[in-house]
Amino acid sequence: MGKKKAIKLATATAIAASAFVAVAPTQSEAATSSVDKAITKASSAMLKAFNTYNKTARVEGKLPALSTIKKDVKSAQDAYTAAAKEIASKGGTKAQKATLTKKLDTNKKYLDRAELYLKAVTTNLKPTKEAFTAAVAGGTQSKVLSAQKAYQAKIKEFEANVKKVYGPDARELLTAKYADAANELVNSVNDEMTVYQAYKKISVLVDKEDLEAAEKLIVDTKETAAKVAKLDTKLAKNITNAVVKINKKFEDAQVPAVKEVSAINTKTVQVTFSTPVKDTSKAQFEVKKGASTIGVSATKWSEDKKSATLEINSKLTEGTYNISVKGLSEEALNGSVTVENEKVAEIKILSDSLIKSGEKTGAVGYQVLNQYGEDVTSTSLANLAVSSPNGELKAEKGKLSLESSSVLKAGDKVVVTVIDKNTAKTANATLTVASEAKVSEVAVNGIYNKDSKTLSEDTKSDNFYVLVDVKDQYGNEITDVNKLKNELTVLASNTTVADFSKDKDGKAIFEEIEVNKVKKLALKVVPGTKGDSLVTLISNSTGKSVSQLVTVAEGVKVDTVTIGSPEGVIAGSEKVLVPVEITNNKGAAVTKVADTTGVKVTLAGATSKEGKIVEKDGKLYIELTTDSVKANEVGNLIVSVTTPTNKFSNKVFQVKTDAVAQTLVNLDSKVSTSIYQNQKITLEDKNFIVQDQYGRTITDGFTVDVESADDAKIKVEKKSGIISITALKDSALVTFTINKGKTNESSVDVRFTTVAQSEFASYKVTDAGTLLATDDVDYAKDLEVYGVTKDGKEVKLPKDEYNVVVGNGGFKYNSDTNKLSGDKSQVETNSKNGLPETKDATAKVIINDTGDELSVKGKISAVAPKAAKVEYVENEKTVDSAELTITTGTLTAGNLTNIAVTDQYGVEGTVATSEKGNLVITFADDSHKDALVTFSSVVNVDKTEAKIESNGTETAKVSNLKDGATLTAKVSVNGVTTTVKFKINLDAVKAPAEEVKDPAEEA
Repeated sequence: MGKKKAIKLATATAIAASAFVAVAPTQSEAATSSVDKAITKASSAMLKAFNTYNKTARVEGKLPALSTIKKDVKSAQDAYTAAAKEIASKGGTKAQKATLTKKLDTNKKYLDRAELYLKAVTTNLKPTKEAFTAAVAGGTQSKVLSAQKAYQAKIKEFEANVKKVYGPDARELLTAKYADAANELVNSVNDEMTVYQAYKKISVLVDKEDLEAAEKLIVDTKETAAKVAKLDTKLAKNITNAVVKINKKFEDAQVPAVKEVSAINTKTVQVTFSTPVKDTSKAQFEVKKGASTIGVSATKWSEDKKSATLEINSKLTEGTYNISVKGLSEEALNGSVTVENEKVAEIKILSDSLIKSGEKTGAVGYQVLNQYGEDVTSTSLANLAVSSPNGELKAEKGKLSLESSSVLKAGDKVVVTVIDKNTAKTANATLTVASEAKVSEVAVNGIYNKDSKTLSEDTKSDNFYVLVDVKDQYGNEITDVNKLKNELTVLASNTTVADFSKDKDGKAIFEEIEVNKVKKLALKVVPGTKGDSLVTLISNSTGKSVSQLVTVAEGVKVDTVTIGSPEGVIAGSEKVLVPVEITNNKGAAVTKVADTTGVKVTLAGATSKEGKIVEKDGKLYIELTTDSVKANEVGNLIVSVTTPTNKFSNKVFQVKTDAVAQTLVNLDSKVSTSIYQNQKITLEDKNFIVQDQYGRTITDGFTVDVESADDAKIKVEKKSGIISITALKDSALVTFTINKGKTNESSVDVRFTTVAQSEFASYKVTDAGTLLATDDVDYAKDLEVYGVTKDGKEVKLPKDEYNVVVGNGGFKYNSDTNKLSGDKSQVETNSKNGLPETKDATAKVIINDTGDELSVKGKISAVAPKAAKVEYVENEKTVDSAELTITTGTLTAGNLTNIAVTDQYGVEGTVATSEKGNLVITFADDSHKDALVTFSSVVNVDKTEAKIESNGTETAKVSNLKDGATLTAKVSVNGVTTTVKFKINLDAVKAPAEEVKDPAEEA
């Protein structure tokens, strides 16, 4: 190269280099460029995901392929996440990052809409559809009803998700493709289920002798039942058979019988029937005494139509009256009653005082009663002879008048005698002469409460009385409460603290109460706020007075609250229980929610501004849910408490990022990794042990992906969230992964092994237990046969690998379902055919490949199902305490529908509320039993008194319950009980669900 040429080349190189340096962007400019590219890419991806479904639906009138929308949504999500990370790392200042984030989020709505569409279209209706279809084919009514409700719930979930989808075209297409057909299918058995449910109620009503309600329901259901009877399905036939059976039961119950005939007075006979008489107009009564027919002037029926009173034309006389009732059954119903002639049974002298009416005259009242308790004082039956050694005594219309032989003075004694001439019934009395008595002196004997409680703001709902002794001018006690009301003036010095019971005219109301089995006069106190009030009683005739100081003590109130710290990490969007230690103004610890009235809990950093105090395991906590905290951020939770005594305490807690699934620890140890050849097992998310970033085990919020190292040996598949693992040969590692493709991806390898017949060293079969002898499939039990390897692993065999021989051993076997049931022809409850009630049962299991014989043992029984276990269940867990929401202040036995009852055969019954409010358990054989409920320890937060009625019966109830009330309920079925503590939530008006409205349509 020549020198001149070399110089030119160098110069050119230098110029090029200088040009390159001149246009090179700064580091910041390069970063901004990468951020813009990421935002542009994300915006494009989000819009594409949106158009994938919306444009396809709107323009082409169809839905996109599921794989396509899934792919596009995933791409958009990844692009959005990548852009957000790019902004965070290279977006410049805080203000610049905010501007870039706003730019990124401009099109975020399109991703949100695409995600809502994906959520709707991936709502899986298939499992509940298949379960419903199988139940209908099986024909068992209860199972169909349960499956229908589950299917309907899933359809509603899908429809709710569709409502949230942006764009009417997509919504219409989703509804037409999935919801319309599903609704048509699920509603195809509405008539059958209407009849089934109605006749379950009818059967219960007949058992309770509520035939009127049963008949109304039969009439209302008649047309639908006729339609079902024409259907040629197993389900319809089963329901129709039940309808026929229950209708016969109803007809049999309608035929009444004469239960009792009784004389209730001299001209009336009452006829009581065993059941209500449906049509009383058909009843024709005939009354005979001997051969004579006795006329009936009037017939009156009781409101419940179970008894009729017959008014006879003449008085009943000694002898037997035979009553015949025609028109209610094929044969006349008969009954009789034997009576005596009317006679005087008792004579009463109505006072121990002879009230002066003149110097030598006085009077006292009397009464004559017959054997029915009727007043015959003024009738001819009262043939009386009267006498007195103190003068001339006359009896007239209930008044004995004495004309004394000497002047009568107050305190003199006179003797009167009254005798019935026909029966010799006698009344003697020594009377004290008195002028008209007036209240003269009053004494008070303190304040009384039957439970010896102290009157305070807390006990003012109890009854407190001022005990009073009152005497007239003669020193005699006055017990007439009406006389006291008119002759005593009562005043209270401070009615806001304590007043007394008054009538509408403002006069004091006195009562007669029992104190230590002695009747005492009392004035009921009406307490108010804490303080003193002087209650004064004044005699209107003498002006004498007496006073009683009534003190209402301060109630027990919460004084201090010490806020503790929850155990472990507090994360966002989580329910948290903050422990608290509470003392009252008496220095005692508070351990019951009912005793925390007036405590105000305010929150910051939680989803609600107010916290509530709850009880768990005997300790008190503030229950709340934390606000969401984004990744890489920290939140604060502030808990503040003010007590009724105006003492304040607060505490601040650090809230960490919302928990997410972080580590897949392992497969649940209960899952067997040894699988019989060509068989499969299925796994759900609940079969895995997963922990969040804080090391806590979680049960949701993650998805498990699966991959086999060798699908030719161990084949894996995931469909609709269910993982299936099929053993083909040998063994292979199966990798389970959560958070796949993310920075926090976590996996675990599990080796699954194929077990062939040749590897079994022995075989075993599980015992059948005790089975009810019935054809009802609910009482059949799965037959479980296992092969056991040399190292002790048990592998369940498919039913094709063995043969079952039942012979006459007591079992029946269904090879289609692989279930054992009890042979009802071999046991009975009445010994009519000499069969036992319960017997041992056996069957043979023969392994096809080896000829090994196994013996299945158990028992079969004809004993009807009854409760063996009673539990209260919430969220599939047995609990002994729970919150219960009611819409009125009355809690009935029928509100406790979370009760679960399992019979002695291990089959759970259904629980429902009858029209009368009873809690009715229907066992799987369709027999019914009412639960007996006993309420106790009822405490209203405001200390008002709740009312318990019919306690310990099937109609038990508690009324006047207030929001926050606590109580205990004992539920008993067939003598088996469970006891549950409840906190009552009173929700009188429930807000309707908010309607999901369409967003504005955009191009």
